[in-house]
Amino acid sequence: MATGDVDRAGDILVLAGLDATNFLKNPQFLWQHGASGALVNTIGKVLELKTTGNALFALVEYASAETSPLAE
Repeated sequence: MATGDVDRAGDILVLAGLDATNFLKNPQFLWQHGASGALVNTIGKVLELKTTGNALFALVEYASAETSPLAE
């Protein structure tokens, strides 16, 4: 999902300070976060987050094709 590397805007995500409590109350897995100019679409649900080294990983359950054709 993310790393602690410098992103295209020059920001750095400090994974050691991550508090996902609020995110996990409604853990939507989004398609491109609207970066493409298209509407933001939920394509699944994050079941688990895990930090390993300098990276944040997510276990995701994708939505069914009936619920989200984009997820298919």
